[in-house]
Amino acid sequence: MANRLLVQKKDSSNKLYSLHAPETYCIAKGKAAKPYEFGCKVSLVLTHKQGLALSSGIA
Repeated sequence: MANRLLVQKKDSSNKLYSLHAPETYCIAKGKAAKPYEFGCKVSLVLTHKQGLALSSGIA
């Protein structure tokens, strides 16, 4: 992973943004003040009454 981080260029695909969380990727927000953020999109499904988590996933 360290070698991949050192050899990547600005226009490389499949970039490594974080060593401690390699699943992190760049999310374009489209705003002038903060155009990008880094992380993972997560979806979560909860029950209405008990608040029980039925499903979760990283997109």
